[in-house]
Amino acid sequence: MKTFADCLLIVIVKCMFVVVSKNISYVMKEMTWKLEKKSFRWKYVESLEPPRVVHVRTTEMLSKENVYAQVTVRLLTRQVYIFK
Repeated sequence: MKTFADCLLIVIVKCMFVVVSKNISYVMKEMTWKLEKKSFRWKYVESLEPPRVVHVRTTEMLSKENVYAQVTVRLLTRQVYIFK
């Protein structure tokens, strides 16, 4: 059974593949506009330790039924970044 932290690692790896492929929406364009005229390569190598949730905070937003959560996950991974 996958934990929240394991699922988060999968999402982050998928996001990085989107950034590298430059198949990005407006939001991603705002995050990566300095990469437009550069070569950028990225490779996920491995996870050095299992992802781990280190902090969780929740608060109500506007009503008791609308709960906002902030989760901090520690990821120790080996990655390769190349900028040209």
